[in-house]
Amino acid sequence: MRTGNMDASWISLDDKEENIIGINLGADFTAEHEWGIKDIKQHFKIGQKEKDIGIKARKNNAVPKGLELVAGDKYVALIFRHISNFFDDRNSNFSKPLDEHVEEGYGFFHGESLPAWRIKDDEKGFVGAWDGKSFGVLALKKHEGRLRMLYEAFQKKDAMVGIGSTGGNPFSRGGLSIIVASKMPKDVIAEMEKKDKDDIQLLKDSEKTGIEKKLKKAGKGYFDSQGYMALSPSRPGEKDKKKTKYNVIYWLNPMAQQRHNYGWYTVEDLELWAKDEGPIMMNKEKA
Repeated sequence: MRTGNMDASWISLDDKEENIIGINLGADFTAEHEWGIKDIKQHFKIGQKEKDIGIKARKNNAVPKGLELVAGDKYVALIFRHISNFFDDRNSNFSKPLDEHVEEGYGFFHGESLPAWRIKDDEKGFVGAWDGKSFGVLALKKHEGRLRMLYEAFQKKDAMVGIGSTGGNPFSRGGLSIIVASKMPKDVIAEMEKKDKDDIQLLKDSEKTGIEKKLKKAGKGYFDSQGYMALSPSRPGEKDKKKTKYNVIYWLNPMAQQRHNYGWYTVEDLELWAKDEGPIMMNKEKA
C-alpha cells in the first residue's frame, strides 16, 4: 500500500450520519490510483464474469488471507494486504499492537512506512490508503462500529468494492469505495447497472479507435519507457467534440514526464504523439 489519503469520507446515501453504508478512501491522482484494482478483485473473487454489472461486478465472493480488523485501546484498523504462501509464517499485517504502530508513526506494515496514517483527536478521526493490491482504513476507536460493519460484510460476502469516475452513485467519485451491498437502494443499483453498460460501450468504442495499438507500435505503449502509466477513456465534452471525430477522449499519464505533458487528449493528439509531435510533447524550453 503505497499511498495514503487524508480525504477519505463515509458514504451515506441520504446524508444522515446514522445511515452510513460504506466508505470512500479518496484518491490523490498518483499512478497507483490509475492502475486499477485487478489484484484486489482477484483475491476477493470480484467480477469473475466479463458480463457482470452492478452489484455482481463489485461484490466479494471470497474472504482472502490478509483481511483484518484490528482494534487497540485508541485506534481501530480495517486492512487488506495480500499475504503470499511464501510468508505463511507472517500471520498478520501487524508486527506489534496497533496503538504502538500508530504512535510510532511508521512501520505500520512489515517493512513499509506510512507516516500519512498518523491521526490526531482534533482531526476527523480516520484516514484511508489503497493501491491496486491493498487497502486500509485507520480510525479512532469511536469509529470501530463502522469498520466492524464493513468487516462483517466481507465475511458474509456482502461487501462491494470498486472505483468510479462519473455518475451519481457511491462509486461515482474518484477513490476506492467499500459498501455493504445489502444496504444499497434499488434505484441506485439500477443507475449503477446503467453506468456499467455505458462503460462497457465506452471500452468498445475506445478499442475501435485502434489508438493503443498505434502507440504500442510506436514504442509508446503501456509502461514503455516513452509510453504511459495510464491511458483512460472518457466521453468528450462539448469543447472536445469540436476537436475530434471520435466519441472518445483520454486522460494520459505518461512516462518520461520531463518530455511529455499529462492531461486530457483526443485520439488525434495521441496519433501525433506517436510521431513525437503535437501537444503532448513538451517544447524544448520545458524539456
